[in-house]
Amino acid sequence: MTLVQILPQLLYFLKVENDYKSLDWATIVVYTCEASCDGSLSYVEEFSWVQLTSQSR
Repeated sequence: MTLVQILPQLLYFLKVENDYKSLDWATIVVYTCEASCDGSLSYVEEFSWVQLTSQSR
């Protein structure tokens, strides 16, 4: 199993505005299975988990 973590610092590089309506999260974790990377399929279903920041709830 492979783990990819996406941190909110990415918002800066995406140029997301910092207001109450903007996209925000504490962390996004994507779990993927190395066995699903054989290249025969364009997309495979994986699992992702999002932890929101306390102010975006």
